[in-house]
Amino acid sequence: MILRLLFIALFLFIVPAGADEGRRANALYGEDEFESAAALYREGLDRSEDGATRSALLNNLGCALYEQEEFGEAQTAFEAALEAALTPEVQARAAYNAGNAIAQQQNLEAALGFYRRALLAKPDHFDAKFNYEYFKRQLQDSSQQPDSETIQPSPFAQQLKAQADSLVAAQQYRAALETMQRGFLTDSTVQAYGEFLGRLSAVVEIDEGPTEQP
Repeated sequence: MILRLLFIALFLFIVPAGADEGRRANALYGEDEFESAAALYREGLDRSEDGATRSALLNNLGCALYEQEEFGEAQTAFEAALEAALTPEVQARAAYNAGNAIAQQQNLEAALGFYRRALLAKPDHFDAKFNYEYFKRQLQDSSQQPDSETIQPSPFAQQLKAQADSLVAAQQYRAALETMQRGFLTDSTVQAYGEFLGRLSAVVEIDEGPTEQP
């Protein structure tokens, strides 16, 4: 599918200070040691009984599995994190990540359901709103526009691309990505630049990286 890395902004939830395995796993995750990180997250889950900690560990386990392209297992972890979540913020994060994992399995209808759950928990979740609208239009347009290469960008979309190129030149990658995303919400022909958005999303993820906290 053309959206393998597009719009995937996985939020690495920081495990509370008491979960030593989770903190060590977060460090491994930040070094792209996803398999080792997953093993440590599982160790933390075996020892943890605290609901908030378990939800965080499950979410991070899902992220590590996702990065290994184990999308089915990642989905299971994210759904478990959603069930264990105690706050709307954590619920939105887990539901959004579950939607991404399901979308990677090309089950777009199910993915839309999880993006809706993310928006119910956090109505201002921009990435969930964007993915929901994007995949909804993909489903609606699939019979008429099966591939983004057949889409011709409108003058508005071309103008947005020029703005994004200027922001990239200034190394303002997040601003460039959000410019294109917001444009898509009003003009679906922005998806003609899907390959550019995919590269830009990957750069943003690398540039920002997971956030650590003591």
